[in-house]
Amino acid sequence: MSQNDRIIRFRTHTGHIICDELHTQDYNSSASFKKIRAGTQGLYYKELFRRYFIPYTDICRIYKQVQIIPVDDSPAYEHYRIIIEGNEARITEIMFGEGFMNRTEDNDAADRLLETLRHIDNAKHICIGYEDDGSVPAKKSIWRRA
Repeated sequence: MSQNDRIIRFRTHTGHIICDELHTQDYNSSASFKKIRAGTQGLYYKELFRRYFIPYTDICRIYKQVQIIPVDDSPAYEHYRIIIEGNEARITEIMFGEGFMNRTEDNDAADRLLETLRHIDNAKHICIGYEDDGSVPAKKSIWRRA
């Protein structure tokens, strides 16, 4: 790492701060998929002014979720989210795109991220995709998991 590069500060989902050269180099060399970056150590994402890091060891399942929003006289609008789950609970949801224009681009970026995780050695244990447990939701939802 050169002297001009500064060490980046990351916050974990448990609230710890990581500020070291290893994670900074991993972040800088990671593959970018819109809001999420996939490194060799874990996933990185930015929310407002903070950068977050989720190690692959904390992730059990990751999948794409699609929210269909009906609009009066126009075609339905879709929001794409990446859902990251740990052993006990959901770690985070990261929404791809807030605009109406890049729906296919958002979907493609989410699919590329999930496909890339299949080929990262440290992420081989992660279940990719949603697994339906057969339970019926309590109320009607416009969420669909892919």
